[in-house]
Amino acid sequence: MPIRRPVPTPQAQPTRPQPSPEWEKQKAQQAELRRLGDLSKSLVKLHREEAKLLKERDALIATLRAQDVSWSSLSMRTGLSRQALSKRVTI
Repeated sequence: MPIRRPVPTPQAQPTRPQPSPEWEKQKAQQAELRRLGDLSKSLVKLHREEAKLLKERDALIATLRAQDVSWSSLSMRTGLSRQALSKRVTI
């Protein structure tokens, strides 16, 4: 037979005071500021990665153009217009 324990009454349990609305607002703001900082750091990393990839792409385009690969062929591969490609690359 299981042991029956008395059910604690609400008076037996210590109660915590409710946090003030101002405190809750500050806590929410702190969480939002942390999230903003995290997002900003992620965006900086993405911009650096994008710049690195663009530099590599432009170098490959310059190399291929030096080998007489047509602007049309490069345009199809990159999804950029021939004019946009020619502006990005200086041979």
